[in-house]
Amino acid sequence: MDSIEITYSPDVASALAAGLPVVALESTIVAHGMPYPENLVTAREVEATVKDAGAVPATIAIVDGVIKVGLTDSELERLAAMGPKVAKVSRRDVAAIVARAATGATTVAATSLIAARAGIAVFVTGGIGGVHRGGELSMDVSADLAELARTPVAVVCAGAKSILDIPRTLEVLETAGVPVIGYGTDEFPAFFTAHSGSAAPLRMDSPAEIARMVAASAALGLGGGAVIGVPIPDNAAADGAVIEAAISRALADADHRGITGRALTPFLLERVAHLTGGASLESNIALVLNNAKVGAAIACELAALRAKNSASAAGPLVVGGAGLDVVGTAGETGLVADSSAPGTISYAPGGVALNIASVLGRLGARPALLTRIGDDVPAHAVSRQLETCGVASELVTSVPGGRTGSYLAVLKSTGSLAYAVADMALVDGLDFDAAAVEAAYNGAPPPVIIADGNCSPRLLRAIGAYAAAHSLPLYFEPTSVAKAGRLGSAGPDFTAAVTCLTPNEAELVALAQSTPDFGATACPLAHLFRVCLRLEFVVVKAGARGALLAVRDANATDGYTSLVMPAEQLPASAIVDVTGAGDSLLAAFVWAIHTCGAEPARALALGQAAARLTLMAPSAVSEHLTRAAVEAAARASAL
Repeated sequence: MDSIEITYSPDVASALAAGLPVVALESTIVAHGMPYPENLVTAREVEATVKDAGAVPATIAIVDGVIKVGLTDSELERLAAMGPKVAKVSRRDVAAIVARAATGATTVAATSLIAARAGIAVFVTGGIGGVHRGGELSMDVSADLAELARTPVAVVCAGAKSILDIPRTLEVLETAGVPVIGYGTDEFPAFFTAHSGSAAPLRMDSPAEIARMVAASAALGLGGGAVIGVPIPDNAAADGAVIEAAISRALADADHRGITGRALTPFLLERVAHLTGGASLESNIALVLNNAKVGAAIACELAALRAKNSASAAGPLVVGGAGLDVVGTAGETGLVADSSAPGTISYAPGGVALNIASVLGRLGARPALLTRIGDDVPAHAVSRQLETCGVASELVTSVPGGRTGSYLAVLKSTGSLAYAVADMALVDGLDFDAAAVEAAYNGAPPPVIIADGNCSPRLLRAIGAYAAAHSLPLYFEPTSVAKAGRLGSAGPDFTAAVTCLTPNEAELVALAQSTPDFGATACPLAHLFRVCLRLEFVVVKAGARGALLAVRDANATDGYTSLVMPAEQLPASAIVDVTGAGDSLLAAFVWAIHTCGAEPARALALGQAAARLTLMAPSAVSEHLTRAAVEAAARASAL
């Protein structure tokens, strides 16, 4: 066993790669903190709360010896159903559980440790451990406190559990140099109640202020974490006197039964819940959900701060159309000429350039999008898509009163395209400002440019001249037969600068016909390699039949060699929507070559894997498109 890998869920991996906000969640609260099924319901609600607040939840556990950052719902249910039978894992136990290939629920200490290794800076839990009552004699002090002193993770909690010695817990944290913040309060909260009687050493009143503190700590290299004490909401706070009386009785019961160590906290929580008639459990659930909301807000502010302080983009620049896709799919009766047909209609952000940039963002390529949008409802959908997928938006211009691009597609009952209408007129006014582009890339040119056919010939000429001057790879996605002709109408500044074309079969002919001296009997591919002087690849998309990859070869008769890569056949029932499949193929192809250094044939295989994932999704960009998912799909296809 040379190394231990952390396994990430696709959503978490994608979010971390794109610099999106991620919130770590512990699993001990699932297995040991509440009874079943309330623990499962609460775990799902906490994850949903984090998502609703704009962050990605990452529940951490060890499953069959594998450290997991982000659990599937079935893994979550397994932990909840096993309950206390699952090992409770603190820092000292991690290696043993992994070595035994066992399953364990991570405490605050272990979750913080793993979150930090994963690059997650914000962690939400119910309450931290601390000094146990009588700890000055027993030396029973939670490992959470030691971990907070050495692990750079901000722990958002409802304070220390009120079954602990809170004043001594705060003293230990002070000695260890751990900042303890009261969120909107001067008093350190005591889990079930907002009032512990102990002052919070620091007070901060907004997620943004806390995010700045976390960022400053990282910049200073302080190394330790922080405790963010969030008071339980007033409408959910249990009666402090009732809880305290129940705690005193539960402690006496534990002492009488000889219950100590790691068994003590679960016993006390269960006993207090029983003595309070379930009131403490309801309070527990409410405070965890409130902590999740606050923690997600902090994570969002921290992600925004980091994005502002780092290069806005480092990957491909995508230029072209963005807007709203309106897709109507006919029902089983199919389309009817000159009449309406029963079916379904969906709305989602779309546009070729937006789709390509979104896939690149999900793959962690840190792209930027250059486009124009209006100030209407579709524009808000575009902005949200960029944020969700990790696409830099500094080059997106909002035009007051402008009509954001839209694409209306009508699909057959099989999911294949019947016809479509595209309204991308707003993009016609788009300009290429080299200074603005380089400002978005920290003063340097982008590493690669992708232009779609929605770009005007004037814009394509400017892009071509810039790409040639800086020797940049330049991809052209024709978008449609009607717009493929812009390859030629843009003139030699663009034609001679293009390094890769990605048409379908009909668009391939249109591309060749738009350029000078194309004869009716000429081979489109051979002609394009002759007139496009920098052309290296042509990827011809052939739908269900796969794709052809043509590579420039000076020794070949026609100037190129080609490879046909058949597509994996999907059952008709698995195909949900063909919209965006070609865009996903191109994005993954570019990512594989320019980010991963893949050979063209390998890049095409990854591109086809991305296209398959999109075919099975109801939107033009599958939410399951991540590096891990694309690579897994490519491996499965090769078997």
